[in-house]
Amino acid sequence: MPEGMPSIVLPPQGPHERPCRPGHLARARGFTLVELLTVVAIIAILAALLIPAVQAAREASRRTHCGNNLKQIAMATLGHASANGERLPVGSIVRPRPPSTTTMFAGWPGLFATLLPRLEQGAIYDTLAINAPATSTFIDPANATHVRTVISHYLCPSYPDPVISGSTTTTGGALVLYQGVSGALRGGETLPAVNQSQSPPSRTLGHTPVNGLFGWNVPRAIAAVRDGMSNTFMFGEFVQRDTRPGSPYAPFPGNVRQWLPGGSPEETSQSGSFSFKSVNGCPLNAVVNRNNGSYPNPAAYFNHLPFGSHHSGGGTFVMADASVQFIADGIDLVVYRALGARNDGAGSLP
Repeated sequence: MPEGMPSIVLPPQGPHERPCRPGHLARARGFTLVELLTVVAIIAILAALLIPAVQAAREASRRTHCGNNLKQIAMATLGHASANGERLPVGSIVRPRPPSTTTMFAGWPGLFATLLPRLEQGAIYDTLAINAPATSTFIDPANATHVRTVISHYLCPSYPDPVISGSTTTTGGALVLYQGVSGALRGGETLPAVNQSQSPPSRTLGHTPVNGLFGWNVPRAIAAVRDGMSNTFMFGEFVQRDTRPGSPYAPFPGNVRQWLPGGSPEETSQSGSFSFKSVNGCPLNAVVNRNNGSYPNPAAYFNHLPFGSHHSGGGTFVMADASVQFIADGIDLVVYRALGARNDGAGSLP
């Protein structure tokens, strides 16, 4: 600037602007408390909306998995029938107790053991003693190695409890969360002795019908399914536990049993089946307790306890043609029982 010229001081760039002090930067404006709380509230709302959707998606996946298990079990059953003269596997075998003894004798491997080779478990099946002689233990010692072997096909992923129970004789071992369907009692049937209840009444576990796909000792023929394969239950979910305080069947695993034996045969008349249940007076997922009585006391014999699941609103079944159906809790009881029988001419899906 030439000498003698007055110095010019420029004003700030705006009417409200001030020059920064040397060595200081302008500070950025932060969130207010109200803004922060608003953001937190929005995140909470989004999470509340998202979590149920994620849970529903997971349960849908578990239900699909459960249905796939049942389909594989049904295909294994039909494969067995194809290789055995079009006859389904026996649900369970009852062998007479020796005279003058009160000892519970070991149960032979049942329905779910029979299916192992067709569920990619042939190595386990090959080590089982299928026709082992009667012993005074609940599980044949020759088969004890696998009593706690978990078979993934027999487990619903929605089941919330452990899949291996404790060490007591009739409940200890790896569980099966499905049961074959042995038919439906409609009243007035004349049953073979092996399907009648035990005596005295204090040991009654429930008559077993002979109009379903599985039962004691006798393999059912495919040709005997006169209602149609797509209208007859083959397997369903079973997770029943008592709700009565003090009941020995209220704690885990309730009335769910191990997959290895077909049942707990004690004498020439039938005992408790670990492989099949019948569709009688109990609706699907009915809240009943095990007792020497019948629904709607509410109590049911062991062999009549209700099918049910941990899926919301119903339970998964597989039909005799291996088609999977989710049956709603509110299904008409007459229709439900008819679907359990193979030869009454009344059962069909809505």
